[in-house]
Amino acid sequence: MKVRYQTKVTKNVLIPMSDGVTLAADLYRPLRDQPVPGLISFTPYHKDGDYTARFGEAVRGLTQAGYAHLIVDVRGTGNSGGHTVQPWREREQRDYYEAVEWLAAQEWCSGKVGVWGKSYGGIATLLTAATNPPHLSAVAPYMGVAGSWYDLMYVGGRLSSFTFIAQFGSRMAGWNFMPPGYRDPEGRWLSVWREHLESNAPWVVGALDTVLAGEPGFETIPAMLGRIQVPVYVWAGWRDVFPKEMVDTYRIIKSPKKLIAGPWFHVLPEAGHAGRIDFLDELTRWFDYWLKGEDTGIMDEPPVAVWVQGDDKWYFEDDFPPPQVEVRELGLEYGGSLLEGEAGLPEGGVDSFVYDATSGVLGDVRVPAVLDLDHRGEEWKGLTYTTPALEEEIEICGAPEVTIHFESTAPETLMVAKLCDVYPDGRSHLVTSGWFDVSQPTGYGDEYGELLGDGTAVHLRMTPTAYLFRAGHSLRLFISGAHFPYVAPGVGAGKISIRWGKGGQSSVRLPVRPPRGDVATPEFLTPREIPHPPSRAPRWRIEQDPAAKTMTVHMGFSSSLGIDGGEGPATMAYDHQCWATASQTQPAHASTRAKTWGCWESEADKIEVSTVTVFRGLALDLSVSITLNGASYWQGQWSRSLEKSEDSD
Repeated sequence: MKVRYQTKVTKNVLIPMSDGVTLAADLYRPLRDQPVPGLISFTPYHKDGDYTARFGEAVRGLTQAGYAHLIVDVRGTGNSGGHTVQPWREREQRDYYEAVEWLAAQEWCSGKVGVWGKSYGGIATLLTAATNPPHLSAVAPYMGVAGSWYDLMYVGGRLSSFTFIAQFGSRMAGWNFMPPGYRDPEGRWLSVWREHLESNAPWVVGALDTVLAGEPGFETIPAMLGRIQVPVYVWAGWRDVFPKEMVDTYRIIKSPKKLIAGPWFHVLPEAGHAGRIDFLDELTRWFDYWLKGEDTGIMDEPPVAVWVQGDDKWYFEDDFPPPQVEVRELGLEYGGSLLEGEAGLPEGGVDSFVYDATSGVLGDVRVPAVLDLDHRGEEWKGLTYTTPALEEEIEICGAPEVTIHFESTAPETLMVAKLCDVYPDGRSHLVTSGWFDVSQPTGYGDEYGELLGDGTAVHLRMTPTAYLFRAGHSLRLFISGAHFPYVAPGVGAGKISIRWGKGGQSSVRLPVRPPRGDVATPEFLTPREIPHPPSRAPRWRIEQDPAAKTMTVHMGFSSSLGIDGGEGPATMAYDHQCWATASQTQPAHASTRAKTWGCWESEADKIEVSTVTVFRGLALDLSVSITLNGASYWQGQWSRSLEKSEDSD
């Protein structure tokens, strides 16, 4: 991507909304006389803080390519007015619409606008497209989800106590009460912060209130995506939090679309551990085509690009899953075998294991720290079924599905299935997984699975992926009863039995792609080195207490960023720690805790925001405390129960 224009940055541009609230944005403009297309990214992570640390250089690069770019603090966060108790509600969606139309009406804008963003910003991007602003021309959502609170909170029907409550919920409670990063000379920042302190609520509390009231929070995928009319470039990561949701998004959208799916975790493609590409070049090609009318060739290519793990190469596809995919069914059989066909196999039998609430710490494709760990350290906590060594390579391209015939004496049974690649030396490498709460068959997350027949069989839909199993390797299906710490463990002990063979009919169905032969492949540019501020790498630590028979997982990360504080230089620092503990002997005693600390500091002031979150059993307790120059300034406390909602503030 060529650098064509110098950039001018205007801090804290105020965008009026129809209800009187003003949103604050930083405006990046290329120095040229003619109007240019506009781009917007929406964020709750403070345009003057965490967002700038992660995306500031990307925004600057798009501006140098000839776009006026707004970074907008969403309502109730950062420097924007209003308040927030839950994200993505109708008023916030209206803000997206009005911000697009405001940008299009500026004399320095050509009238064509695009929206892009990652994670929260990816969700905001899809919601913006669903409102269909007249001047919106194209969007590019990265690694988000378009669904309801149930999709975020109840993955596979089980509460995401670690991912949603401890990681996202506690962290955002801190961010939503942080002061605005930019102190404008007129003093607006102080009234904005006071409004946030008076009227904001932690999102995790609002989400629990919504779920307890039986409300969806915001619309489900088909209803929302079906309204999108503009072109959409969907970005998914095989090891991200939302690969299934992004693939579903691509399949549902009817407008012009493209999908790229790489091996990335929840990071931008230029920072991934593999499949690193110059995403700014690809993003610029997309917006140049739809906003500038330039023939970049991006729509002449096949619509889907996938990175095949194991093969470690990019390939074009006409769709996802590819139309050439053939379903291959492997049955669970005697002696822990996973076999194709029925000739000469026993009639059937039963294998059993004791439910272990600590199962899962080595088994999630979304955690960078466990990427290369040997999954055999988990597999003694359940049952394994393994194929003989493969005589030829097998590529799966899509979402494997598993049918398990079972019996369980555990009161809250979670059926978990994981597909692994077993190397010739015996190492077991996790490929994909799926789980479903069979004790809540009509509950949340039904798109991940369903009970069959009389309720003694479950059908699981695993996370979609693209993966090549080499000849000489084996496929292994691992079945367990917990996915700790990602979702809450069941509260009681028990035994789970799996029926195999002809009489049991438990099996895994693989979407197998035939060999490609000589095909065209994407030619992505090598990523440029984009500077990032110093930060500590995310930490992931597993602690085991053999005497107490407990397992504790600790996750944390921190950052510090020098910013323009308005009145002078300032620093925004941040630290987040969370823990989850489960017990083999007392599964009902599982708990999740988190502590978040944020600090805005200049020569004159030091404002510190601390949050403490405790989730134990069915109860949530969350507190926020703020100090100004070491003295207590503000406090808030909230409590919720999944059985009864009770506000203590």
